[in-house]
Amino acid sequence: MGKRRRNEAAEHEVEGVHDVPRKFKQSDQRELLPVKQQDGSWKRQHTKKEKKKALAAPPPPPPRPRPSARELEEIASSVESAEEKRLKISKLSALLVEAPQKNMGSLVDLLRIAKRNKAAPSIQRLALLSAVAVLRDLIPAYRIRPPTEKELEMQVSREVMMLRDYEKTLLSEYTACIGALVKWVRGGEAQPKANRAAGVRGLCALLEKGYDFNQRDELIAALVPIANSNEATERSAVCACLVSVFGLDAQGEATLSIIKQCASLLKTSGFNVKPALLDTWLFIKIDAGATAAAGAPAGKRAKRKKREMDNVSRELAAAAGERGNKARTATQVLDHVFVS
Repeated sequence: MGKRRRNEAAEHEVEGVHDVPRKFKQSDQRELLPVKQQDGSWKRQHTKKEKKKALAAPPPPPPRPRPSARELEEIASSVESAEEKRLKISKLSALLVEAPQKNMGSLVDLLRIAKRNKAAPSIQRLALLSAVAVLRDLIPAYRIRPPTEKELEMQVSREVMMLRDYEKTLLSEYTACIGALVKWVRGGEAQPKANRAAGVRGLCALLEKGYDFNQRDELIAALVPIANSNEATERSAVCACLVSVFGLDAQGEATLSIIKQCASLLKTSGFNVKPALLDTWLFIKIDAGATAAAGAPAGKRAKRKKREMDNVSRELAAAAGERGNKARTATQVLDHVFVS
């Protein structure tokens, strides 16, 4: 009986040992694979654990400078959706057409959108071609002549001052628009193909309407090489524009400028030109009576009258289409055509 009780106490004691969770001491040793020794026994190996190095915290970033007003404006403009930008371009164009003298700043805004590098190419093209369309409506039927120093010293009315400011801004933005179009056309491979096509389209539109306006020679110099290019679409567009100018140019000065540029291109290209460029010459209008009058000697009274005319009167006479001026221009056109 006493033996039985002792056995039960021992079993209870063993169960109590298993119920208590064991506590393992964290060791700084790491066990390696055992190594067999010469006597056939295996020897355990241990090595010291490497302590993990705490990663150094990265230095705090330098404080960002506060953006300027111009940068804030650019950030705000980039957030605008494409539809909002198109609506803005439409409103600026409408303001210009309704009251150009009061809203010339809208033309400046249009060109600024077209030149903004962060804007999408489609928005740039829409802004620049909108400026071209508006300028076609604003181009006057006369050349803008900047006032001389003597004229600036004279006291004029308020209306004349406003007209001078309007013409000055118009001519400045017209020149800037042509510069942007020429940059797109001559941009090379770096310029998107759609931008180049839009540049050719804009230059042709301005030349057809402003063939007798300021910056005419710049437009012709940019378009004539394209009339001889390998790009068929652009070449046909420019050739159609030249034919249109030949038909509209009653005075002959734009025609003479085009023929001079073509003659120069013929020489520099070694007379390797496209037939389409030469086909445009078939549409040149020459008045035979005008060329005959150019060869006849002018009377003394006519020569004296022409010498006594001031610059303004001479320009007005040229605009009115005086026969002597027109005849001389027609003769020069024929000379360049025959020599070429």
